Amino acid sequence: MPIQVDMTGVSSEGFPALESGDYPAIITECKEAKSQANKPKLAVVFTLKDQNNRKAFKDYSLQPQALWGLKQDLGKLGIDVPDGPFELDEQELLNMEVIVTLEKVPHYQGKTDENGDPVWQNDVTGVRADDGSTGGW
Repeated sequence: MPIQVDMTGVSSEGFPALESGDYPAIITECKEAKSQANKPKLAVVFTLKDQNNRKAFKDYSLQPQALWGLKQDLGKLGIDVPDGPFELDEQELLNMEVIVTLEKVPHYQGKTDENGDPVWQNDVTGVRADDGSTGGW
């Protein structure tokens, strides 16, 4: 049986990008995965608290030459990262309250909307602990 769906006013572009800035969030997913190139990565999902629970995504490459980004952000979250091998328990990051910095940028594939205008997306460019010092966030 056919399903009745009302698409009035629905864009095929999804959610509009948020303005660049800092947003309070909670880490709601954190797991080891594979990149499109089949390389190991840590995939993190942030749920933005004041934005109707919208999601922001950050992938950290687990390749040796790119571990600096993960080390930097773990340090900003107050996690002691030794100079050598260690086990990262992804479960420790779940439900952590953080501040994510989003940057509004053109879509990485240069997509345009039905009017030919650029489609914007958000990139997570920073993560830090939410220590309450962000003006009430």
